[in-house]
Amino acid sequence: MSNDKKTYADKKLQMAKEKAELNQLERDLRKLAQKAAPKTTAIIALLLFVTAAVAQAPNLHADLMQPDPQPAKTLFIFNSPKQARTWTTVAGYALMATGGYLSGKAEMKSRYYGTTRNWDSYHITRDAGLMVTGLSCVSLGASITIGERPRLLDIAWKLGSGLIIYKIASEATYHLTAPAR
Repeated sequence: MSNDKKTYADKKLQMAKEKAELNQLERDLRKLAQKAAPKTTAIIALLLFVTAAVAQAPNLHADLMQPDPQPAKTLFIFNSPKQARTWTTVAGYALMATGGYLSGKAEMKSRYYGTTRNWDSYHITRDAGLMVTGLSCVSLGASITIGERPRLLDIAWKLGSGLIIYKIASEATYHLTAPAR
C-alpha cells in the first residue's frame, strides 16, 4: 500500500508542477497581451478605416469619372490646342528669323574681319545663332504635333517656309551690315 501512496503523491506533485507551469504561461501571455494592446487597437482601427473606405469606393470612382470643370491647358499656358499651335508657329518663325540674322552677322564678321581660335565676336554670334535656330526648330516641331495628327503638307510647309525665312534673314543681314568696299 505504501507503493500506491507513493505513486499517488508523485502524480499529485507532477500535477502541481504542471499547474504551476500553466499559471506561469498564463501570466506571460497576459503580459504580452498588455504590451500588444496598443498595436492591436491601431490595427483594428486601420482595418475599420480601410473597410469604410472600400465601402465608399463606388462613390469615389463615380466622382473621379466626372469631367474636370476646367479643361487642362495645353503646354501649361494655352487654353486650346489651336491657340498653342498658332503661338508656337509664330514663335518658331520669329526665332528662325532671329537665328538667320545672327548667322548672317557672324558670316559678315568672318568674311571682313576674320576669326581667331579664341572666342571672338564671330564665334559668340555664330553660337547664339545656332542655338536660336535650334530653338526655332523645336518650336516649329511642337506646332506640327500639338492637337492633331501631323499632316505631310503641314510638315512640308513649315519646313520649307522656315528654311526660306532663315535664308532671307541671313542674306539680308550679311549684305546690309557689310562694310562698303
